[in-house]
Amino acid sequence: MTYREKIKKTGLEVLSRAGILEYDCALPQPWVDDFIEKTGAFPMGIIWLYDKGYYMDTGVFGAPFAITLQGHILLTKYKLANERREK
Repeated sequence: MTYREKIKKTGLEVLSRAGILEYDCALPQPWVDDFIEKTGAFPMGIIWLYDKGYYMDTGVFGAPFAITLQGHILLTKYKLANERREK
């Protein structure tokens, strides 16, 4: 099962309930590399969101968005690592 197929299977309900239409299962490689370096894990349960609306304004380039509990935990860990580096 590919990552895209897994997202479709596990996250499609979340995406449709949230009204998210513009997303990609392909994550930007530089972002993935940075994510792995800072968290020690692959960003599972995360998609790249292009939707401008309900959750956030993702801008032109999009933004990561968690669609599973595991993805939410990992994304939170990544955001905390970024905040520590900025201080």
